[in-house]
Amino acid sequence: MVMAYIVAFMAVTYLVLSIIERRQERALGIVRSKELRRAIWAGIFWINGPVLPLLLIPLILLRHFAPDSGVLVSSCFLLLGFLIAWAWWSVNVSLWRRWAKRRGVDSEQLQDQGQSSSLLWPKGHFFERTEYDRLRGKKNDA
Repeated sequence: MVMAYIVAFMAVTYLVLSIIERRQERALGIVRSKELRRAIWAGIFWINGPVLPLLLIPLILLRHFAPDSGVLVSSCFLLLGFLIAWAWWSVNVSLWRRWAKRRGVDSEQLQDQGQSSSLLWPKGHFFERTEYDRLRGKKNDA
């Protein structure tokens, strides 16, 4: 039940921040394409939506099945959650970039708005270099 509240809070927060950002863009005369807006929203739900549950599920399962486990075991399960969430992000951000490219979204705009939306890391950042396509030696054009 707690997870449902967390996910609902995240969704409302993204919605409110999106409305605020859109109003600021309109005031500044910035117009984003419909495809780019759709790609960002799809990425938020596709990539970031599952990250928090994936991060916390191993720890929740540990607390449910072994409530007396120590700090070391809990830390290991939290690390496991981090690795699972990171693997999810790594694979799915590459799939999301390809999906956006097929829909005609400019790669530079996607990178810029993806960073602003907490979907992507800045170019050259360690985590950005862990995207699945980059690990396979493919260049992300989208």
